Amino acid sequence: MIEEKYSKLKAKYNLPDFKEINDFFEISTIEKDDFLLREIRRKIADKVSLFAGILGGVVSTEPTPASMIEFGNIEESDAKRAFEIYKKLMYWERYSAEIGAIGDEKNDAKFIKEFYEEWKTLRNDVAELIGKLKEAWKKGTKGMEEGYFL
Repeated sequence: MIEEKYSKLKAKYNLPDFKEINDFFEISTIEKDDFLLREIRRKIADKVSLFAGILGGVVSTEPTPASMIEFGNIEESDAKRAFEIYKKLMYWERYSAEIGAIGDEKNDAKFIKEFYEEWKTLRNDVAELIGKLKEAWKKGTKGMEEGYFL
């Protein structure tokens, strides 16, 4: 049912293929399709928020055990790259919130199309950085030696 409704919206707004967007954003799990594009935008925004939260810990000045370990165990160039990607993700998160305040199907469609185009390249950068943050946990407690957590 979701796929049928999406097909009509895809034709109307020139949206990405259902399979492409479903593979990553799992839109087939949407239960109510009364406002399908709004729900898709929300699913996308949830993933964006998740990734922004992970990278935000690295670029934040507020020390937490996770941010201290991760920042202490990645290269400075990766931390700078994390900040650039974080800025992009925050732009999309705020863009989604702005559209949510407006509540217009055309804007939801525009967001989905624009974000999906950027996501095709951005997702590799996000995955690579999160992989490096994951590996930081194998390296030990560098970055926490002067913290409150040891």
